Amino acid sequence: MGNSLSSPREPLEKRRFFVFIEVFFHKFWKLIGFNLLFLLSCIPVVTIGPALCAMAYVTRNFAIGKPLFLVSDYWGTFRKNWKQGFIYGLFFCGSLGIVGVVITLCLPYTAHNPLFQIPLYLCWAVIGVLIIVNFYAPLMIVTLDLPLWDILKNAFILSLVALRTNLITLFLVGNLLLACLYFYPYSAFFVVTILPAFLSLVASFNSYPIVEKFLILPYASQQKREDSIFRDSSH
Repeated sequence: MGNSLSSPREPLEKRRFFVFIEVFFHKFWKLIGFNLLFLLSCIPVVTIGPALCAMAYVTRNFAIGKPLFLVSDYWGTFRKNWKQGFIYGLFFCGSLGIVGVVITLCLPYTAHNPLFQIPLYLCWAVIGVLIIVNFYAPLMIVTLDLPLWDILKNAFILSLVALRTNLITLFLVGNLLLACLYFYPYSAFFVVTILPAFLSLVASFNSYPIVEKFLILPYASQQKREDSIFRDSSH
């Protein structure tokens, strides 16, 4: 399973889907425990960024078939990437907050003035871009030893380069989130037990091969530069 995402000689889309199903059911109870761990580590709010990075590390390893010790590796990654994760969390949550305020301000006026629909649509587009960037940024923080600005820049570039894959992932994630909102409070149990971990697993399966293709393999093919860009020993 460890090489299942990287082989260019096999029908990747079909294989990845079945590998995802296999990993999901094989790791189901670990995903539930890990999801609760993630929610607990987000309680202080300022820790959301490092928690997103730790979650990306766990689901990335699930996706590539690399063994790990769930609790110790989660907290180890949380501490190791605290600084970058904290700053990224401020950027991600702060950006979503600003866009949310703009939507709240514009929404009451859209019925009377259609021009207010323009910033509204732009805000929804920004939210989509931020979500796609979030597919990549935590993965790159825990995988590559790069400055945060380079990570955000590369995440934005990959959001455009792999547009088809990103839109598919965004469609899956977005519809699942909308369904949870629609069926709330009945969906609360699903959210608490597995939703964040499931969404992170989906993002890792779809996004990590893109990171590998455009960032990891080109660097690894150069003259022994692995130590300068890789944050962990997965590569």
